[in-house]
Amino acid sequence: MRQIYLDYNASTPLAPSVRKAMLPFLSEHFGNPQSQHIHGLAVREAIDESCSRVAALFGANKNEIIFTASGTESNNLALKGVLPLLPSSGKNRLLITEDDHPSITQTAHYFQKLGYRVDVLATDSLGVVDLDQFHELLTDQTAIVSVPFANPALGTIQPIADLALACRKRNILFHTDATYGIGKSRIHVQELEVDMLSFSGSKMYAPPGTGGLYVRAGLSLTPLIHGGTHASCLRGGTENVAGILGLGAAAKLIYYNLNDFVEKMETHRDRLCELLCNQISDLVVRTQWTESLPNTLCLQFPQMSPSNILASIPELSAAVVEIPSIKEPLFLGEKLPKEEALSLSVGWFTTKEEIDQVAQLIIHAWEQITAHRRG
Repeated sequence: MRQIYLDYNASTPLAPSVRKAMLPFLSEHFGNPQSQHIHGLAVREAIDESCSRVAALFGANKNEIIFTASGTESNNLALKGVLPLLPSSGKNRLLITEDDHPSITQTAHYFQKLGYRVDVLATDSLGVVDLDQFHELLTDQTAIVSVPFANPALGTIQPIADLALACRKRNILFHTDATYGIGKSRIHVQELEVDMLSFSGSKMYAPPGTGGLYVRAGLSLTPLIHGGTHASCLRGGTENVAGILGLGAAAKLIYYNLNDFVEKMETHRDRLCELLCNQISDLVVRTQWTESLPNTLCLQFPQMSPSNILASIPELSAAVVEIPSIKEPLFLGEKLPKEEALSLSVGWFTTKEEIDQVAQLIIHAWEQITAHRRG
């Protein structure tokens, strides 16, 4: 049975050029990058080059990039690195969204137990934050706002630049978790106006167990892990050299090929949507075609659970997700009830043949379940 992978928003494989860049640093180049002899200096030079490549991808300076072990660690560092430095300023409120990753929501709840106030932004049926509620919740006591760059289930991209600019005008720090957008959308920190930006290697064809945080120059953070003098003393411990080299190689690949990747993913996503819509009556497409990730297709089936659809297709790796209901909110900031949907996310290595096969498999599963219900 040939497996077809359409869950690239959850995890990506290593790109071949990334693997090639990492291999020498898993064997012959083993020096400690803090050492001042030839073995250490060679590794330090390679790390610096990778840092420059990651910075170039985001339109940042290399001294604004901190490498971490995951997007989760990066999100923790963004909040826990800033908030302990602000108590004397009277800023004791955080603003997050209901769709944030648990590494943001649970960190926010950690601060809530310490006496901070946590405000939560609602999102609409497309996964977009409620802009009226956003402006209403911004106060002089708001220390930091964190809004994810994109919703991985629906594919919706948030209006990050508008949100961040509104925060900057009020001297409020703004962080975005851009994990789900890298390699699928242009992400430039100056254009986005963000103060901090998290990323993860496992979503950008680099190795799992790697990630990083962009921190705007001049912004002070306190470290999560103490020990060592590298990374501006913000992350103790010997660097994951091979992992950092993998991040640099992935950043270089995205920097030079993003437009081609986007075009290919959009083509496959659109074809899959067309094939399914032509055969499945009343299929509901929940992904919007503007301001969305080019690789994501979120679907709901009439009177049918997507879990049942996916369970009957063992050849397909995809995601059953919970997304906001289509119903209109009754009042400002109302949290919409959740509904199940099937989220299909294509990747750089998805082929036309795989798209056609997946369409056939989903259509067949839908027909079989429909026929069984009719008796």
